[in-house]
Amino acid sequence: MDRKIITVLTAVVMSASVTSAEETKAVDEKADFKAHDAKFLDEEAREKWLAEMRTKLPIARRVTGPFGFSQTPGVVVKRKETPKRSDAFLKAIGKLQITAVMPSDDKFAIGSREFTEGEVLPMEFNGTVLNVEIVAVRINSILFKNTDTGELVKKAMNELPAGLSRSNRIESVPGVTPASKGKSAPFVVQ
Repeated sequence: MDRKIITVLTAVVMSASVTSAEETKAVDEKADFKAHDAKFLDEEAREKWLAEMRTKLPIARRVTGPFGFSQTPGVVVKRKETPKRSDAFLKAIGKLQITAVMPSDDKFAIGSREFTEGEVLPMEFNGTVLNVEIVAVRINSILFKNTDTGELVKKAMNELPAGLSRSNRIESVPGVTPASKGKSAPFVVQ
């Protein structure tokens, strides 16, 4: 095991030294630095020589430096604006009563109306009109996007109706008689 590690490390070091030697050779050929001439130049000639040498450096052609900052001093970087969260949009999506989800067709139903993925539906909530795009329809969630603000809200589809609990079998649902009891169960009127 140790022999393999030593062999691999030796190969990496040798290839790195060959690569760095080639890079140094390429930079030396491009730049033609004359360091011995620079110390005997007067102030004006030295400034001119330094300006010329700076343009030959590889970093001078890059937009950003090694730490990701701009090479141009005083450049103004525009920050990305994060979408503002609006409680109205979140509450409006929470109030939706989704009756059916058909993920194979990328659509869902609210009451008797069907909505498909990619559709934009205008929604009014507390006097505010929201333009809502349906981004994704999945079996366990639907993703909505407010086209005005870019805000995304995911509505989970794991809510169960009253009387049902998450279990392997249904014990009792109000108004439903199990088939095994048939006509022998009493009819309850409330």
